[in-house]
Amino acid sequence: MRLLGATATGHRTPIGSTGLWLLLICATPCDAAHTTQPRGRPCVGKSGVPPRLVPRDEANQRPDFAEFKERLRQAVTRRDANAVMAVLHPDIRVGFDDAHGPDAFKERHLNNKEEDFWKEFGAVLSMGGRFDGPNAFTAPYTFTDFPNDLDAFECMVVVGRNVRLRAAPHADATIIGRLDHHVVQAFVDDNPSEAWRRVETANRHVGYVASHYLRSPIDYRASFRFENGRWWLVMYLAGD
Repeated sequence: MRLLGATATGHRTPIGSTGLWLLLICATPCDAAHTTQPRGRPCVGKSGVPPRLVPRDEANQRPDFAEFKERLRQAVTRRDANAVMAVLHPDIRVGFDDAHGPDAFKERHLNNKEEDFWKEFGAVLSMGGRFDGPNAFTAPYTFTDFPNDLDAFECMVVVGRNVRLRAAPHADATIIGRLDHHVVQAFVDDNPSEAWRRVETANRHVGYVASHYLRSPIDYRASFRFENGRWWLVMYLAGD
């Protein structure tokens, strides 16, 4: 996952190689310390209720697509580049520039030594999604179902149930709360490693959560389309 975050002075600075903004909030009341400076609440929503994003997968609504997606998932598990290339639409979109087509996909992902394509694409395929009409499907649910009244650049999704919010950035630290698919906002100025993020709850309480339980709504997503009697991967990109 690639993120951008805010420094302690309020300036935004890259934290990875993707192009997203990271500021997290957990949305469950927790017994942690309050933050020292007032902050906006772009991840709370107009209702003021701490938002949650429960996983949804509509793939089984069309059995031929469910079978296609499962075969593709198995190919990704095998790291079978030929099988992945075989499902790419001739005009697949791979970015917000003019890059498109299988050659651009191969160069940006399969040949990119700085990206763990197999891990990321596997995560996208495993996280559900929804149909947009009978012949188009987009994954993951963290993109398709993200609330319209929240800022996709500043919010992230907790991808799990009973995720521990800890008082310090290590696995032995005191548990001060638990998160259940909440949308969150996070600090990045003092994170000790990529393994942890310091987060603030909707009630302005602070703790740490393991980074692998967090996903940006505008991280990598994939779109598929049924065309000429078969399913194709027609888009794979991140950002906005």
